[in-house]
Amino acid sequence: GIHPYVAAASVGIRMWESVDCHSGYNFPWYISPWGLLRETARHDFHHSKNMGSYGIFALWDKLMGTAAPFEEHKKRLL
Repeated sequence: GIHPYVAAASVGIRMWESVDCHSGYNFPWYISPWGLLRETARHDFHHSKNMGSYGIFALWDKLMGTAAPFEEHKKRLL
């Protein structure tokens, strides 16, 4: 029931975001216009440790109590 243009736009946006998130580079800028809502380091931690950082946005991890492993990881790096 979804219009083909809406489906194409949705797939295009998700692909763009996937390339931005999974490129392996931590640029000081975001490729995606919606990148201000996420942290590349948090996403990399999610894939390398798979302990916490389950949400797309840090807010979800804070609300669900899964932010602690990444926060501890950041402290160790400093």
